[in-house]
Amino acid sequence: MNAIQKKVNDLLEVLPFKAERDLLEAIIFTSSQIDFSGSGEKLFKAGDRPLGFYWILSGRAEIVVPEKALIDLGAGDMAGLDCFLNAEQHPFNVVTATPELSTLFINEGCFNAFRGKPHFRKLINQQVLYHLASYKSLLYSHAEVLLK
Repeated sequence: MNAIQKKVNDLLEVLPFKAERDLLEAIIFTSSQIDFSGSGEKLFKAGDRPLGFYWILSGRAEIVVPEKALIDLGAGDMAGLDCFLNAEQHPFNVVTATPELSTLFINEGCFNAFRGKPHFRKLINQQVLYHLASYKSLLYSHAEVLLK
C-alpha cells in the first residue's frame, strides 16, 4: 500500500460519513500533513490569524479556554475551523493533548478546491455544530455559577 492509499484509509476510518475515495485523494493532494510530537505543543495560539485549520487524523487536541473546562478534539475533528470560516483571530490556544498528533492542514486554497462537494459541506456543518454546542455548554456552566 502506498502512502496516499494509507492516508485515504486513515481518513475513511475517522470520517463520520461515507466519502468518495476521489474526494479524499483530492483533499490529501491539496493539503499538508503535519504531525506533532509532545503534549502541549501549540497548533494555534490566541491572537493567531486564521490561515487554515487542522483536520485531526489521530491523537487528541484541546481548545484551552482560561478558567473553564477544556474542549476536547479527536480524530475526525477540525481544530480552528470556526475562526477560519469567520476570518477571526483565534481567541484561545489550541494545543496537543497526546504525545502524538497527526493532522492535515487545510489552507484557503485547499478549502476552496473542494468546498462545493456535498459530503465535505456536511462535514463542515457537523463541525460547526459541535463547536457551537461546546462553547454553549461552557457559557451555561458559567451562568450557573453566577446564579448561585
